[in-house]
Amino acid sequence: MPCVKQSDFQEVYDVIFDGSTDWQELEVNLDQNYQWDNTSTYIKESPFFENLQAVPNRYKTSKMQGCYFILVIRLQRIISHLQGHSKKKLRLGNTSATSGK
Repeated sequence: MPCVKQSDFQEVYDVIFDGSTDWQELEVNLDQNYQWDNTSTYIKESPFFENLQAVPNRYKTSKMQGCYFILVIRLQRIISHLQGHSKKKLRLGNTSATSGK
């Protein structure tokens, strides 16, 4: 039964990252970001990344901040109002269920 020698293993795996000649002849762009080919019909850049900023500029003006604040306050009031009604209905439902009606 043949056994694997260290030299056999090294001979194969020392060149494993070299690849074939076809692999070595591939042109590679070493940029950090992928360079999209605008003429490609196979793969295109997603429109979600167009004009993407590192830090989103959500609140450009104090007017926008004020509008956002008012919206949040109103939504909180609506939610608490709805929660109050649902609690009352639950209490009524529980009492009628326990009284046998």
